[in-house]
Amino acid sequence: MRQKATDENTATNLAGWDSYPSTGPRAGTATQAPGLYKLARASEVAAIIDAAAVPYLDAARESLRAGFLPGGTRRNLAWVRPHLDPHVDDQELLLLADAQTSGGLLVAGELPGHPVIGELVPRRRAAATLTVR
Repeated sequence: MRQKATDENTATNLAGWDSYPSTGPRAGTATQAPGLYKLARASEVAAIIDAAAVPYLDAARESLRAGFLPGGTRRNLAWVRPHLDPHVDDQELLLLADAQTSGGLLVAGELPGHPVIGELVPRRRAAATLTVR
């Protein structure tokens, strides 16, 4: 399973890298929850994430159910939770806060052929920085 995960991450990152310069993205960050929070806060926007649109490795949910969860994932979620408006269960939030992204890249902008998992919107002062639905 480790080799498959490495191969999938490498292929995904290379495809994103190849299309990155020509598409006019506005910002990029590591895929972990703290990186997204910091990007949104620094840009004075809120991020709305469609959890159902986020692609995962085939065995991610199975691994989580089996208890394979690094401590960094729980720390990521705890760190970002005060800035979060979740409309999904904790299992989904743990997948989104995974500390094992192996260099995954989240780009704010459109990359043809890559999934759109949410949107950035103007942030209201009292609103959460991250919303997951």
